[in-house]
Amino acid sequence: MSDPNPRSIPVHEHYFQRWRNLEYPARLYLIHVALLTSNLAIVGLLFNLAVLAMGFSLDFLGLLNTVAFVAAAALSVPLLWLATQVSLRLALLASAALQVASVLLLTIAPSAPTLLAAGGLGGAAAVLFQVSASPFMMRHSD
Repeated sequence: MSDPNPRSIPVHEHYFQRWRNLEYPARLYLIHVALLTSNLAIVGLLFNLAVLAMGFSLDFLGLLNTVAFVAAAALSVPLLWLATQVSLRLALLASAALQVASVLLLTIAPSAPTLLAAGGLGGAAAVLFQVSASPFMMRHSD
C-alpha cells in the first residue's frame, strides 16, 4: 500500500537535506543571522533596563531608541550604493563589524555620547545587513 502523503520524508530530514544543499557561504550567512538575532534579542531585553539603572532618564532612553532608526533612515541610500559597489560578502562582514563596534561601545564606555554613537552604529549595521542579505542569499542558494 502506498503512502497517501507524497512527502513521506519526515520534516526534519527534509529540512536537513535543504541545509546540505546550500552553498557554504549561504550556511555562514544563516549562522550569522542566528547570532545577530540572538544578540539583538539579548540587547533588546536588557538594554532599556540597564540604561535606566545607570541613572539615565526615560527621555534619554526614548532618544537613544530613536537614534538607530534615524541613522538607518539617513544612511539607507548611501549604504545601498556602497553595497552595490563592494562584494556582498564584504558588505555583510562590514555590517557584522559595525554591530560588534556598537555593542563594544555600549559595554566599554556607557556615557551618553557613546551610547548615542552606539545606537547610530547599530542602525547603520542593520541597514547594511538588510540591503546586502537578500541578494547574497539569492546568489548562494537555489
